[in-house]
Amino acid sequence: MIYGPGMWESGITMSLGQVVSDADFVRMIKTVLVGVPVNEETLAIDVIHSVGIKGQYLGEDHTFEHFRQVQSSPLVMDRNNRQDWLAEGGKDMAEKSAILARKILETHKPSVLSNEAIEKIHQIVLDAEKQLLK
Repeated sequence: MIYGPGMWESGITMSLGQVVSDADFVRMIKTVLVGVPVNEETLAIDVIHSVGIKGQYLGEDHTFEHFRQVQSSPLVMDRNNRQDWLAEGGKDMAEKSAILARKILETHKPSVLSNEAIEKIHQIVLDAEKQLLK
């Protein structure tokens, strides 16, 4: 269980930018926990025989077709080298997370709940109120 996304100071303070960073970490952790599939297709024995012991696999179609399945794609963590990172503005993870949090707040359009879901939630609230008034 991952507890406390967005929390600072033992939960006394919350940061929307920290929520974005923490969500990025959670996505990467989930990718690792899924694991690497091992089967005939992913083992690519034919590619191994073709490339050989001293060859490189980065240029192989098979590698290109499969690498995204096992590599996480962070939103705010930067994997560039320092020169490229500086050329792109040199924003650290906290800055990028705060910017993304603001963008989400400005552009997100939440989906509307169905009338059935709204009624169920309303009934839960009414039942809870009855319990509190006993």
